[in-house]
Amino acid sequence: TAEQLLGPRPVIMLDEISTGLDSATLFSVITWFSKWCHFAGLTMTISLLQPPPECFSLFDDVLLFCEGTVVYHGPTQGALPFLADLGFVCPER
Repeated sequence: TAEQLLGPRPVIMLDEISTGLDSATLFSVITWFSKWCHFAGLTMTISLLQPPPECFSLFDDVLLFCEGTVVYHGPTQGALPFLADLGFVCPER
């Protein structure tokens, strides 16, 4: 599928943009979106299934769901410590 932007939009929502992309391409796309949002003052919501850590760290805030329930909402750098406090430790890469 293709996404189309017409005119100025303060909020942009994208669903599963990683489908069919390798990690390097996804990283490039997310990097561009991040820079664009900061430059233009936009808010962007992107749903991703299992993003690589390199892409995850590019986001300012995350909203994590499990079976339709919000598990964490806040700064990206706070997600791993929060989950570790609950006993879900991220394995080393």
